[in-house]
This record gives sequence, structure tokens and C-alpha cells, in this order.
Amino acid sequence: MKKIYILIILLSLISVSYSETSTSIAQKYYIEAQRYYSEGSSEQAIQKLYKAIQTRADYAEAYKMLGDIYFELHNFIQAKYLYMQVDTFSTNLQYTGDLSSVYYNLSEIWFADRSVKTNLEMAIFYCNKCIAINSNFILAYYRIAGYEKTLAEKQFNEIQSLKNNSDIMIMAADKNYLRAVSDYDTFITLSIISGNPQYKNSINIAYDKLTFILDKQKLYSRALPYLRSWKEINPYNTKCQERLSRAKKELTKNR
Repeated sequence: MKKIYILIILLSLISVSYSETSTSIAQKYYIEAQRYYSEGSSEQAIQKLYKAIQTRADYAEAYKMLGDIYFELHNFIQAKYLYMQVDTFSTNLQYTGDLSSVYYNLSEIWFADRSVKTNLEMAIFYCNKCIAINSNFILAYYRIAGYEKTLAEKQFNEIQSLKNNSDIMIMAADKNYLRAVSDYDTFITLSIISGNPQYKNSINIAYDKLTFILDKQKLYSRALPYLRSWKEINPYNTKCQERLSRAKKELTKNR
């Protein structure tokens, strides 16, 4: 009995030692991958990251970095698989890093094949997860608004192709349009507060998309303050002038 007990202890020590060794080797590969990547050698970084994963199959950080590289290379199939692995690791508490960029990139991957409606819904799902983790992820609001607008347009196209329009389908499309308005509004607000000049062009596009929706839905009273704000930053924009003129005319007519 004593010999068995000693044997169990020895096996446990060997197991712990092996685990520590595999972890340190995997970390070495990971550090080398970071160096190669910083030097612009993506292919060599990929090779090192695969070695890290082969050495330690649950090395979540290596999966994430590998996913990021494949995402940058537009290899979305590989990137999606790797990001989903990271998401699984986080569920099992094997990854405790920031997942907002993982979910943001996953949303873009799903949106890349937006011809399928369910892919649009998945893009919205992951972008919402990104915002739930980091409510200050400014670009996520811009992206999700675009996804919601695209989904609403797809839904309206489906409705028009049907002989009998469904009230439920119309309501669903309207809701996605209004969600897009809300998210464009949040993006504009956060962008202006941040004072970051990189958002300047996107703010202009957001005003365009937002007022297009409100103009199309004939929500002129809601559109008016946005159109006035848009005119302040882009006074010579033809679309803005046309929509502003129409909104004023319609609101005057309905008094």
C-alpha cells in the first residue's frame, strides 16, 4: 500500500513537471510569434503559434493571436474557427482576456457573407456581445447600425416579393431600421465626445444613413434635429439640403 502511495505521488510530480514544461515551451513559441509579427513576418508568426498550440492545446492566447492574423489576411474561415475556440475557452474560464475585439471581428466575418439573412443576424448577435462587454467600443455601434439597416432592407425586399404583406414582418423590419437609427445616434455621440479625428468621415456617413432611414420612414420631426446637426458639419452636402428641405416642408404642411 505504501509503495502504491509513493508511486501515485511520483506520477503526480511527473505530470505537474510535464505540464509546467509544456506551458513554458508554448509561451516561448508565443513570444517568438509576437516578435515575428511585430517585424511584419506573419507567416513565421503563424508557424510559431501553431507550434504553441500543438505543445499546449488549451493555449487560448495563441488561438486569439492566430485568429487576429488570419483576420488581417482575410482568411475568414480560419479566423472564425479560431475565434470560436477562444469563445469556448472563455466559457470554461481558460481565457480571461478582453473578448470585445474577438466578437467585433466575428461580427465582421459573418457580415462578409450578408447575402444570407441568418448571417446578418449572427453579425448583429456578435456585435451586441462586443458592446455588452465594452460599451465604449465606438466603432461597434457604427457596424451594428449598418448590419441592422442592411437586415431591415433585406426584410422589406422580402415583404415586397410577397403577395400578402405580413404585419409581423413589417414590424420586424421597422424595428431593425429604428435600432439602426439608435445605434448611429450613439456612434455619433460617442465619436464627438471622444474628439478623435479618425471618426470624422464615419460621422458624416452615419448622419447620411440615419437621416435616410428617417426620411424613408417619413419620421420628419425625428429627422429634423439630425439634419440640422449634419448641416453644421457639412453645410454643402446635397443630400442633407434635400432632406432638410423636405422635412421642413412636410412638417409645415401637417401643422
